[in-house]
Amino acid sequence: MNKIDTDNKYHRVHMGNLLPNVKAPCNLFLKFKGKVIPIIKEDQAVDIEFINRMESNDIFFALIVKEDIKKWEIWLKKRFPFREAIEWFTVQDNPEILKQIASYKSYAFDKIKISPDECENYDQFFIRTNQKFTEFIKDINLKWYFSKYWTDQSFFHSANVSYLLFLFIDYCKNELKIDIRDDKEKCLIQFSIIHNLETEKNLKDNDIESERTINFLKEKKIILHNFVGGFLKEHLDFHKKNNSESYNIDELSFFYKTFFIVDSFEKNRAKIHGGSRKERIKKAFDPIKNNKLADPKIKSQFEKFLERVVFKI
Repeated sequence: MNKIDTDNKYHRVHMGNLLPNVKAPCNLFLKFKGKVIPIIKEDQAVDIEFINRMESNDIFFALIVKEDIKKWEIWLKKRFPFREAIEWFTVQDNPEILKQIASYKSYAFDKIKISPDECENYDQFFIRTNQKFTEFIKDINLKWYFSKYWTDQSFFHSANVSYLLFLFIDYCKNELKIDIRDDKEKCLIQFSIIHNLETEKNLKDNDIESERTINFLKEKKIILHNFVGGFLKEHLDFHKKNNSESYNIDELSFFYKTFFIVDSFEKNRAKIHGGSRKERIKKAFDPIKNNKLADPKIKSQFEKFLERVVFKI
């Protein structure tokens, strides 16, 4: 089985969660010499010799079929009910991580606001959105991101994109009555945070942000939520195919189409200086308006949404 097939069919899990004489929740596999081979069957008790053998060969990850991800996660929660809580304290008690999160959030909140005139009860709106956005970013799955220092351009661009995207999704749910699952929304926002990882100021002219991000994640062996990984793959595929005349934007998910418009708008806005608020918004949105890769319905709604937003230079 080739690498592409493996990536599409299997999900990587840490074998440190397997304990001696405890039954495996699903079938586990190992990639060996280009093939995927079964190593443990569902409900098979794991013996100590197997664990020691894996560790002695520096094998710390196994594969499960993607259909078994939920089964694995449910088993983990039952097996280690305090695991997430313990990990959460490592975020809560780390002043450097909390400082990074505060810097990220305060920058976004300072630069982007919904006009109070657009809300019946602005205080209630702000409390609700503040709590939810904080919950999305102050998450154990982003501990690695806020443990590292990125270039200012990457860090603050992601702050603007993720918060503006969060507000636009909130607008779509409330004004357009679009039903969006919280877990998908959370993963979309987390993808928008990590989509453009830059650790060096001098980047190559032909550098593709999605490839750079994927290479970093692979190098550091960072495991993403399945939805976040899916958005990142969609991001890479989009940038590889968008020069093709036969490219069909209907292949993209609603979530990625939304991200693409918000990300493009923020990149355009960063280059515009001077002029009134309306002029700057118009200059940033005009290229999107004429972009055939931007979904017509979503960009129309985004244009209406922008009337509610106040941007600080």
